[in-house]
Amino acid sequence: VLLHSSIASLSKFTSTGTSILVEGVLKESSLEGKHKIELQVEKLLHVGMVDSNKYPLSKTRLPLDFLRNYSHFRPRTTT
Repeated sequence: VLLHSSIASLSKFTSTGTSILVEGVLKESSLEGKHKIELQVEKLLHVGMVDSNKYPLSKTRLPLDFLRNYSHFRPRTTT
């Protein structure tokens, strides 16, 4: 994802839990490397922040006792 500084400051959107909506153009990557395509952002909308108390999933493996309290999250985990 390529975001030009004239569109928005990236520092506002890099914290964990930030929801954004991006519009742009998919193109072949101009640089050689592992990425074959890139998204050149034309519009960026800050939708909001995710409340970590209402969405308690972490990146670590979650115990089954925890997931019993949030059964609707279980399909999203590898447990």
